Amino acid sequence: MATRKQREYLTLLDNSRLAACTAVDVYNRIFHDYRDETSLIMLSNAWELLAKAILVKKKKSILAGTDPNYTITGEVAVNRLRTNNFLESNQEQLVQQIISLRNIATHHILPKVPVEIMHHLLFFGCKFYREK
Repeated sequence: MATRKQREYLTLLDNSRLAACTAVDVYNRIFHDYRDETSLIMLSNAWELLAKAILVKKKKSILAGTDPNYTITGEVAVNRLRTNNFLESNQEQLVQQIISLRNIATHHILPKVPVEIMHHLLFFGCKFYREK
């Protein structure tokens, strides 16, 4: 792998790990008024960066068109992982659910998500993340 691509891969991977740790840290805090939203945003970011890191390592493009300043969205990156058999269908579906809730939290008001569903999303989101 070329040096520039290696640096890009490692930077994406490092930032992905930081975002995943932040998602867990925020969710485990006792008092945090924006806990669910922040955790979903950070876990979604972690998955997007991980997906892009894997694609860069596998020499797949992450650019959205010809402008090098714009990359594909998290949804597209995760879908490409599934298309290239880096993720199983159930894993992709779970990550896409996390990303969908993140989009709602970012662009509108996230309705109250039952604690059991948040636990499920975060547990399996982190479990699948660690497997990659």
